[in-house]
Amino acid sequence: MKLLVLHGAEGKRTAQDIVRNQLKGIKAPSQRIDMDADWGAWGSALDGDITADARIIVVITGNACESPWFAYFAGLCRGREQGLVAYSGRKAEVPGIFAKTVIPLAGKKDLEKRLPEYIGEWIAVEKTETAKKRLIDMGIPFTGASLCNCVTAKNTAAVNLFLQAGFSANTRDALGVPLLCLAARAGDRGLAEILLDAGSDVNALSADRGGSALIDCALGRHSGIAELFLKAGADVNVKSKDGQSALIISVGLDDEIFAEMLLKAGADADDPDALGASARKYAALFNNPKIVELLKKYAAK
Repeated sequence: MKLLVLHGAEGKRTAQDIVRNQLKGIKAPSQRIDMDADWGAWGSALDGDITADARIIVVITGNACESPWFAYFAGLCRGREQGLVAYSGRKAEVPGIFAKTVIPLAGKKDLEKRLPEYIGEWIAVEKTETAKKRLIDMGIPFTGASLCNCVTAKNTAAVNLFLQAGFSANTRDALGVPLLCLAARAGDRGLAEILLDAGSDVNALSADRGGSALIDCALGRHSGIAELFLKAGADVNVKSKDGQSALIISVGLDDEIFAEMLLKAGADADDPDALGASARKYAALFNNPKIVELLKKYAAK
């Protein structure tokens, strides 16, 4: 995105102030153009120099609204369905044909308050459009189903672009499986971190297995990812459709590392599954002495 600050001869000082102060710190490049002095030269080079992603800010003084260059840029913005910000020291009279295109800012306070808001909106739109274009250039459909496929395929770059483009980190696939569960099943800690940072619900339940991402970690023996989920507030006693908790699953898989992590986090060793057996009973049944000792240490009766 490029910011163009356009003005006539009388608006030069105000335009300079906007570039130096209002646009200071904005990463997008900005350019000030004196249209009274340069319109003739610009008129023959507009297509090459005014890029499609430019956003227009006009300083209105005198009869600037009646000038050919104002009409040109107001029409350009109208055709692109972009707002043209027009600033004046007082309320400016904008021709009715451009009333829906021009965003008037009157006075210093209005400029200081509202211009950053519009620039923030422009930057957000720019990020979305850029991310969408990059995905399409990569041959990746811009759909929720495609986002889910990218998580399963551990395509971190594409997932980041989908999130940048505005897709929710709580998107689900056709079977009702949340992205975070898909990342857990794929065993990808990096993607799990990205999704958590983007707002994924750590306790969202999948429609197929009925469990959370923590349950999927237990099934895949992904203790490293589970650590992230526990720090993010995962329910340590959540159960899958068959009533099994992550601790019961870990005991059944002889996963001592995962079991200890869950017990330290307060997992209930005596909560039964659908068959009526608890993690403690399974530990005794499978005769795993290390897990039995862990239960005695962290979950003594």
